[in-house]
Amino acid sequence: MNLPFETVTELTRAVQKLFPDRHLLPWNRFDIGGCEWWWMCLERGNPVFDQGKVMFVADAEWVPAGQVFVGMHAEKGLRHAEAWKPAGVMGDDWYWHEFVREMAGESFRGARAAADTLYLAAGTPPGRDHWGYCLFDLDGDRLSLKELEPPAAGEPILGAAASCGTIDELQSMLRDVDELGGDWRWIGIGLGRFFTFDPAGPDDTAECVSMIQAFPV
Repeated sequence: MNLPFETVTELTRAVQKLFPDRHLLPWNRFDIGGCEWWWMCLERGNPVFDQGKVMFVADAEWVPAGQVFVGMHAEKGLRHAEAWKPAGVMGDDWYWHEFVREMAGESFRGARAAADTLYLAAGTPPGRDHWGYCLFDLDGDRLSLKELEPPAAGEPILGAAASCGTIDELQSMLRDVDELGGDWRWIGIGLGRFFTFDPAGPDDTAECVSMIQAFPV
């Protein structure tokens, strides 16, 4: 499927018009027009680590050239106040807890059916350790590992995630993530689809919007 827009900024503004109660936040507020990582959130804020949101990403090592990933996004912060800046220390009100609790349940059934890709990144904040990611094909509740970076799975959370073959198994791993040192690690997870990004191509924006409507965020 294709989204016929020139930039991710143009895409997010077009989509947000259909969700007037949502707010847009660019990753790079100093280059709004050229920013290629955006969030659409229920509440205004910066940062929005604690919120469930929709992500639009074209500039990332896990996104193929000429494509954009659109999906729901949850983030797990750190558990220790001295570990990073205060906004990154996770509280009990972070959406992460609901995501992990409900990801295999009925309230996520529509999201799992609408999406075909699951993205998971893990690591420690900048300057402390390396980061990596897993990409899975998602078919209903079944996961099939598509890509693991770094391939050696030096990040223990990624190694554990890569062995999961179902949403239930991944949920169980994430519930116990602190046993893998998760209290010191950041995790981001996205559930969505890749779209080609060609202004001259077909317009599948309606399919993208329908998927977003299925997300419980």
